[in-house]
Amino acid sequence: MVKGSGGADKFVSSNLDAGLKEKGIKTVIVTGTSAQGAVAGTTNGAAQRGYKAVVPVDGLSAEDAFNELYAVWHIAKGGPVNLTSNATATVTSRRPSRVAPGSALAAIWASRISLSISLSACQASICSS
Repeated sequence: MVKGSGGADKFVSSNLDAGLKEKGIKTVIVTGTSAQGAVAGTTNGAAQRGYKAVVPVDGLSAEDAFNELYAVWHIAKGGPVNLTSNATATVTSRRPSRVAPGSALAAIWASRISLSISLSACQASICSS
């Protein structure tokens, strides 16, 4: 159980890093309901601490489509080099029902905006646990 986290980066003031290192985890999958806050912040925090991060786009949400789109862009293309080179944003082959056809997020699923859809960086033992 993660204890002491607060703010956007769940590594700050928590036992998350120690717990992951104790288990030998090198790749994290980050999801959440605050795409531009906790998801982007924790993904950045993971990259800064030497983890590879996988962010399933259909595993995040925000109060509006712009914040979701911004978070994915920041993680995959627009953030610091350490973040963009150590994080993979993934997309599904189907548009989730909560994304309106013709919306900005629908365009992500339609075009994949050159994001990797491979989970090959994720170790099987981590993904299955």
